[in-house]
Amino acid sequence: MRSPKGVVLTVVLLNSFITPFITAAINIALPPIGKEFNLDAVTLSWLATSYLLTVAVLLLPFGRLGDLIGRRIIFITGTLIFTLTSLLHVLTGSIPLLFFARVP
Repeated sequence: MRSPKGVVLTVVLLNSFITPFITAAINIALPPIGKEFNLDAVTLSWLATSYLLTVAVLLLPFGRLGDLIGRRIIFITGTLIFTLTSLLHVLTGSIPLLFFARVP
């Protein structure tokens, strides 16, 4: 059986892979999304940038919140929100909902 430290390290490493993966995945999906919804390049670039912009804006406030109420709670909540919005990406049929899912 793995030690608790090993499990924590594995979970944190897998979660740290999420941001680069999502950035690459949306960049690959932009041409079909643009074709399907008839979007211009500016709207597509906002779709690609919105996730990183949200992460950059919320990084410090949620770091402080983690100091106040506990890093584990913030980590689990953030992972859950990310999972739910990723599921929403798959199920969405409209651009406003897709933007909403990109900015959790």
